[in-house]
Amino acid sequence: MLLAVTASAVERGQEFFGRPLARMTELLGTFDRREAAAVRRFLLEAHTALTEK
Repeated sequence: MLLAVTASAVERGQEFFGRPLARMTELLGTFDRREAAAVRRFLLEAHTALTEK
């Protein structure tokens, strides 16, 4: 299965989250590959921990 984000979904996300979303995107752009990989790993593991039954 392949999921894609439509332009409408992006627009709705920007309307809802506004400036905080833009700032988080800017901030992530300052991370090098290792830092971004660490953030990704943490978020994936946290998601797993929160959704385990």
